[in-house]
Amino acid sequence: AVQPESIADGTRYVGLDCIETGGRILRVDEVSPGELASSKFTFDDRHILFGKLRPNLAKVARPDFSGICSTDILPIRPRSDVDRDYLAHYLLSQEAVAWATSRTSGANLPRLSPTVLGTMPVPLPPLTEQRRIASILDRADDLKRLVARQRELLRESRLTVVA
Repeated sequence: AVQPESIADGTRYVGLDCIETGGRILRVDEVSPGELASSKFTFDDRHILFGKLRPNLAKVARPDFSGICSTDILPIRPRSDVDRDYLAHYLLSQEAVAWATSRTSGANLPRLSPTVLGTMPVPLPPLTEQRRIASILDRADDLKRLVARQRELLRESRLTVVA
């Protein structure tokens, strides 16, 4: 954890609202020393950012930069026998989201504790297989984004023709 007064000027900050359901980082803010009111966690491009507040929202991101994040986000640095991309995909799976959601505490703001998250069973095939699976899932995600963008453009073109 880093204290607010120790934050270097221009440090990249990711809050929970900066991560979209499914893992896309929507924006990154730059902050100054003392600008944030409480301690934050540090992370780098080896980490997965896991939103522990309302885990049903599946806010699990793979940053390609270093920075700090809200304490409602747990930076997870996978062990050497775990592929970061594979683990991120697993944490976004329906099975993992359901598991995490069923183990939250707190009525108004349900959170998953880091200790409980550490007990999540994760299937771990050999590292080469993890990388192969992650690569396939990354390509599938790219295709989903392309299809969504095509639908959006089609909708916009229909609105233009009608108007």
